[in-house]
Amino acid sequence: MSEISNDFTLIDVFRSLQMEPLKESTWPAGAACRELYRSTYGCLPDKELRKKTNAEGSHCFAIYPQEFFNAATGIVQQYARERERQMRLI
Repeated sequence: MSEISNDFTLIDVFRSLQMEPLKESTWPAGAACRELYRSTYGCLPDKELRKKTNAEGSHCFAIYPQEFFNAATGIVQQYARERERQMRLI
């Protein structure tokens, strides 16, 4: 019997917020998530090889536990607001 996993990637957070996961947002948000996870749990998140989001091939994605979802959502929203602010300045 297999267990159903509620683990997620940062891309899952972007999609849950109906946001396009573009590297200009995913990379800095991913770095912030990684650092928050490390400071909270004392280790880096697990990684899993998965299909790339916007290109051919595969990529090693950080996999976060469900209890970290709200924290990751807050980080993604923060970076989305910052990106919108920067775009208005251009």
